[in-house]
Amino acid sequence: DEVDEAELEQVMRDRDSMTEMIEAMKTDKKAVSKAIEKVPGEVRMALTSAEFEEDCNLRFDDLDVDSSGVLEPDELAPLVVEMSQGHPWAVTLDHCISLSNIFDANDDGVISRDEFTEFCRFIYLIFYLKTAVDQAQTP
Repeated sequence: DEVDEAELEQVMRDRDSMTEMIEAMKTDKKAVSKAIEKVPGEVRMALTSAEFEEDCNLRFDDLDVDSSGVLEPDELAPLVVEMSQGHPWAVTLDHCISLSNIFDANDDGVISRDEFTEFCRFIYLIFYLKTAVDQAQTP
């Protein structure tokens, strides 16, 4: 039926968009870590505050469904869906593995609590920078 076909087309568009976003993250990760030094002091303080880390820890606990103390790639799926703002079916295990690999600093195949905090800093900084650019471009 038409609704199913339209939904399938949306899933495919969202899947492509997610793949592009992950590829951009691979490139941007190094640049963003340097950018944190150049953001306004209040933003830098917020991203390095105890409250920010506590919020990250709470989110980590929500995602760590098996209480293993690490996030396996499949446990990142809800977060990836939220980030992409796309259809849940558009997020594949490959997307989650790719994202995990970007932030898995010690190459152990999982995301530790500290790695997750760095991931969250990266995401928030990306959104801050995008918002700042968009506002600067608005007449």
